[in-house]
Amino acid sequence: FLMNALRFVVNRRVIWRSDSLPEGKPRRKPRFKEPKTKKHRKAEKMAEPSKVMASAPPQSEPDAPAPPKSKKKEHRQFDTSTKRGIKKQAKEDIRYLKWEQKEASRQKKEAAKQIKIQKKTEARRRKEEEKRAVSEKRAAKKEQKKKVVSKEDTSSATSKPVSRKKRKKDQTLEDYLPVEKIANGIVYTTDGRYVIAFNVSGNLLQGNYLSQNYKMNGSYNYKNWDFFLSYNYDRGKKDSNLDVYQQTQSDTIWNLTDLTRKQIFNESHAYTGGVSYHFSPESEIGLKYEGKYSEGSTFSKDTLSMIPDKGTSTFIRNLSDVSDKSVSNHLNLYYTNDWKNGWKMNAFGDYLHKTDRSRGNIREWESDGVETSMDYYRKADWDLFAAKLNLSYETGKAGTFSFGYDFSHTTGTDYIEYVRALNNGSTSNTEMKNSLYLSYDYTWNNLSLGAGLRYEHIRSDLRENNSNKNQNQTYHNFLPSVSLSYNTENLQQSLTYSVHTERPPFGVMNDNAVYTDRFTYQKGNLYLKQALTHDLNYMLFYKFLFFNLNYTHTHNPLITAFYSMPGNSAVTVSYMDNFDRMHNLTGMVNVQYPVKWWLPSLTLTCLKTFFSYPGPNESVLKAGRPLVMVNFNNSFTLPSGFLLSADFNYGSRGYYQLYEAKSYTSFNLSLKKSFLKDKLQLSLDAYDIFNKNNTRASARLNDIIMHSVGKEETRKVGFTITYRFRTEKKMNNQSAAETEMSRLNMDNQ
Repeated sequence: FLMNALRFVVNRRVIWRSDSLPEGKPRRKPRFKEPKTKKHRKAEKMAEPSKVMASAPPQSEPDAPAPPKSKKKEHRQFDTSTKRGIKKQAKEDIRYLKWEQKEASRQKKEAAKQIKIQKKTEARRRKEEEKRAVSEKRAAKKEQKKKVVSKEDTSSATSKPVSRKKRKKDQTLEDYLPVEKIANGIVYTTDGRYVIAFNVSGNLLQGNYLSQNYKMNGSYNYKNWDFFLSYNYDRGKKDSNLDVYQQTQSDTIWNLTDLTRKQIFNESHAYTGGVSYHFSPESEIGLKYEGKYSEGSTFSKDTLSMIPDKGTSTFIRNLSDVSDKSVSNHLNLYYTNDWKNGWKMNAFGDYLHKTDRSRGNIREWESDGVETSMDYYRKADWDLFAAKLNLSYETGKAGTFSFGYDFSHTTGTDYIEYVRALNNGSTSNTEMKNSLYLSYDYTWNNLSLGAGLRYEHIRSDLRENNSNKNQNQTYHNFLPSVSLSYNTENLQQSLTYSVHTERPPFGVMNDNAVYTDRFTYQKGNLYLKQALTHDLNYMLFYKFLFFNLNYTHTHNPLITAFYSMPGNSAVTVSYMDNFDRMHNLTGMVNVQYPVKWWLPSLTLTCLKTFFSYPGPNESVLKAGRPLVMVNFNNSFTLPSGFLLSADFNYGSRGYYQLYEAKSYTSFNLSLKKSFLKDKLQLSLDAYDIFNKNNTRASARLNDIIMHSVGKEETRKVGFTITYRFRTEKKMNNQSAAETEMSRLNMDNQ
């Protein structure tokens, strides 16, 4: 009994040093257990050298303990020539197979255990590193605060200990915000938010007058919410000159010379705000508001002379002052979703209200000194509702099907009121469009095929309120489209055919007449029809070569025309009208090949119009020579990160529609430099350096021959500064009212 007790005491009390503890906490053995057997005592005796090694210097602990090596079990062999040997060998094989299975299971468990230990060790190390980084950051902040406090203390002769209140006041905004990091102008926070600072740019353009443009935009994100804001301010002033030489060959030949000098001022404020919510990365709903306020004034001085072949000549000096104001408000609601089963949906809804106001005062003096004056007031109010729904299903190998519906309803009144002259005009316009469309796209290897059909039902009701004139139109349009494309790594080709319609602008769909001077009027057209265009296009892109060939055939094209007023052939009325048909063939070639620090781009465009229109004495005139345009753009990468651009533009003499344009040239230079890792960019630009970009044209229609020379203020010098924060979040810009907005002259919004 005494010997067993002594053995228990000796084998039980094993003392470990703290620097030589094995991995993991050693399990404490209960005291009530019996002493270990010889086998266990033997294993512990083998582990006793660790007591001797305890006095050695500590070694670095490995990341994870190595798995213990298993003892290979011996596979015994027996004599299988006898029945007894065969039985023994079979038993031995079964025993060894069981052992192998057991050993494999044990090794698998051991490997899983080691992986678990490694993960725990890695997590523990990572946690310690994070704690160390946080503690170092706190220590650095404390040290910085101490330096600030020490500077404040040394500034005074009798320094006093800084109180807690003062230290709290000295804390910055970063001490309260959960800031994780700041990169590319974006402040990332630890609770999933980031704030994107505003991007700003400014442009100054100096010609005869100074023009200014300033832009600011930004966005803010909180979890699944995105908020957007932008503002654009534009202010400018310019001179515009137009000389018109016109001859009207009616019962009397009237020779008109009109020299106009205009000074145009404009100022506009455009502002956008929006919010969107992300249900998932593929699903989003948003609301956007766009507003614009613009006002301008045009002051012109005209010198007119009308010399007939018989009768008395007239000389007039004309002063005109026209001010206008426009306000528009646009709301856009959208929802997009991309399901994982192949379905996609896009839904848009728009409401727009636009108001235009203008006032004009015209004063005329004849050669005998007699003065006449005229005042007019014009206003237009428009309301637009539009909606669009698009669904698509991607089947995978069978292609993609898309179908949808869009709707628009536009109402407005265009009104003009004259004081002591002419007749007032008021036209009400209501137009409603319903469209259904279906399309199919299929891709096989490098070949893609697309086909679609669109049906439009349009109803337009126009009414002249003073004279009770009505013009009601209803259209049923079937618009097919087909596309075929072949794409490889170096070669891309496509051939497309489509049919589309063009509706006239809302601003000319009235019966109002605007007085310009004694011999010139501008008039609306209550009887305008839609234009229907068949479009065939081929495109090829091979390495550095781009080629495009386009052919259009238009029924009832909308063209600005003019005629002499019946009963008073000395007066010319300009308006928009439908002609019979027009064909246009356009070819374009672009070559762009970089050569070290030089990137040239040469574009050659040729436009040929096939168009017939009425001439004098019931003759038929045709459009003549084609227009040729050359654009040669060059970019040079200079030392120190400067970028120089030199652009040369040339247009030849040629016809477009019924107008013959004369040749023109322009040469522009630009020098750019980026700073602060492309965040800050400065640009110095010079436009039309040689002042050769004049607009010269001539036209002949019915009994009128007209030549004009226009000169805008094209020679300018500009300076632009842009600071970018590389905002990644952008507002969805899709709308259901894009076509109708362009007809309301709102392309720039």
